[in-house]
Amino acid sequence: MVKSLQVIFMLILSVSAIADSVSLPPTDDSYVMEFDPAYNFGSETKFVVGYQNGWVNTLIKFDLSPYAGATINDAYIRLYVFSHGGAFPTDQIKITMNDADWDESTVTWSNKPGFNGQIELIAPGVNGWWDIYVTDWVQAIVDGTKPNYGFQIYKNNTDNDFFFIYSKESSTNRPRLEIDYTSSDLQPATLGSIKSMFD
Repeated sequence: MVKSLQVIFMLILSVSAIADSVSLPPTDDSYVMEFDPAYNFGSETKFVVGYQNGWVNTLIKFDLSPYAGATINDAYIRLYVFSHGGAFPTDQIKITMNDADWDESTVTWSNKPGFNGQIELIAPGVNGWWDIYVTDWVQAIVDGTKPNYGFQIYKNNTDNDFFFIYSKESSTNRPRLEIDYTSSDLQPATLGSIKSMFD
């Protein structure tokens, strides 16, 4: 009975030791504008998503290399929406993985990456955080089955409306990727410790 209780206690400690969370800043972020296809907006303190005399898309990328092989329990991109123009968009907002690499200092509408899959999103509120769940995509990246070219957020209709999000260059409410994960490095050691209690 005592040994059983020890095992249960060890399992509880093991789970808490394995599970961890991290809040990652972007390595790159920018928006691109169809109306001004050669201009780079990588140093702006804001993103734009919507339709403003042409499509306006936002791109964002995070460094996931330290988490290769981990199990991603939960992952979401956290963005702060602070303003909008036109009637606030309520539908046709999507996120995709990018199909090619890019850099915030050189990306423009003319050379932006294309789309690789998509998820339809619920429109964010204004003056508040917007959480976009990307658990499966982050898992695919850390598994190595998908390349890490980051994400692109866009609107899929030509209603003349758009909204603004703070970028990593902002002095406040910067974007983050929040991840809850289980490290693959800790699992074998933990299971070995539990097994040794029965030897």
